Amino acid sequence: MFRKVFITGTPRTGKTTLVSEIIKWANEKGVTVGGIITPEIKKGNTRIGFKVIDVLTKKEGIFAYTRIKKGLKFGKYKVDIETFEEISLPAIQESLKKAEIIVIDEIGKMELLSEKFHNMLSKLLTERMNIAGERILIATVHRTLKNEFSGLGDMIWLTKENRKTVYLKILDILKKITKKKGGDPLQSLNSK
Repeated sequence: MFRKVFITGTPRTGKTTLVSEIIKWANEKGVTVGGIITPEIKKGNTRIGFKVIDVLTKKEGIFAYTRIKKGLKFGKYKVDIETFEEISLPAIQESLKKAEIIVIDEIGKMELLSEKFHNMLSKLLTERMNIAGERILIATVHRTLKNEFSGLGDMIWLTKENRKTVYLKILDILKKITKKKGGDPLQSLNSK
């Protein structure tokens, strides 16, 4: 079984925070989580770029920045496709072999500048890749791409008001995986 859950919403609603909470929870429960996250790089209150981090190996690099010389121009950023692919492609491949939860934060226009990432994602989402065992994909999707992904899995619109409810819903989906590990997904809420 390969379940896909997509999280979208307007900026600053906590999509990346939600994914980070899920990763933390999974690590606490002994559930293997892999994939990529692309956190902001900030200087003060100003966003100046994005990192790409392999969740399994913690390998990271800067893939979009206001002050790098090489790369494709995307708004105020230069996007280093080579660095993005060097980390994201192996991270997803290894996650498919080793992880029960695969996260991709985020699927956005900047990430889709990589043709190789786009092709891998297309194969993954249409299940043309060999995926053994029970897996779940949790991916944040840029709001402008919502319609392109809505037919491929569960699409959840996140707001600041519904974030805890969405977290509970995702934990409920994860019950099958955690029961095998002896964990109770709702137990972690008592500590929140």
